[in-house]
Amino acid sequence: MKIGFMINSVNLIDNAKALIESQDHDWYVMAINDVFDQVKDILPNVHHVRVFRYTKFPFYDKICAAARAEELGVDIWMDIDSLFLQEIELTDDCQVAAVDQKGIGREEKDEFWSILFKYFSIDPDYTIDTTITKEEILPYFNMGFVVNFKHFNKVLQEMTYFLKKGTFDKFFEDYKYKVFLHQAIFSCLVEKHYDWDFLDDNINHPMHLDDNIKDKWTIRYDTYFNENKNEIKSEYDLSIDWIYE
Repeated sequence: MKIGFMINSVNLIDNAKALIESQDHDWYVMAINDVFDQVKDILPNVHHVRVFRYTKFPFYDKICAAARAEELGVDIWMDIDSLFLQEIELTDDCQVAAVDQKGIGREEKDEFWSILFKYFSIDPDYTIDTTITKEEILPYFNMGFVVNFKHFNKVLQEMTYFLKKGTFDKFFEDYKYKVFLHQAIFSCLVEKHYDWDFLDDNINHPMHLDDNIKDKWTIRYDTYFNENKNEIKSEYDLSIDWIYE
């Protein structure tokens, strides 16, 4: 399998190494701007991603990186703050995970989601449960581990359009709308273009929200190792701040 992820800081080199060494796959490392020059001789198969606009907007660089990975033909896109604990087998379908917590909602079509639904011509008539809090919401998916999604360039195109037009500016006083806009657009495109399946519950388990990792296949640790002893990869300094500007 071809697996892609983003590195946007030299402080995350240990995180990248730990992820790569946790499983033998074809890794594609998307390095943002000048980080490329600093990691190209340290990490394998590094690809340069230039981010010129909206560099301070949360996760805009991640969407640019995912779009480049799509062009390179990756099968899986995942977050750098992740580890494989055992081998996994996946189908050729688009597979996604629900968000861990409610995030920016979707219990109902509020104004934010109504704008997106109208724009993408989406009218879902079913619900899903968040993975940790078990809240019933309209379909809203996590970008921490995505299989066979081939529209990341479309996510980038639409996000750039919305930011340039200022469509959601009035919502950004509430930071959760700002930080999760990319994921909302991603979720709409999953619904619009795919007959998607859920990932197994043991994949992309959020260790920072539930550190019971027995029988899990892959974990996403987020800030867990910032304050807890590194129990899994003691040779690395695994720390990450998942919200950044």
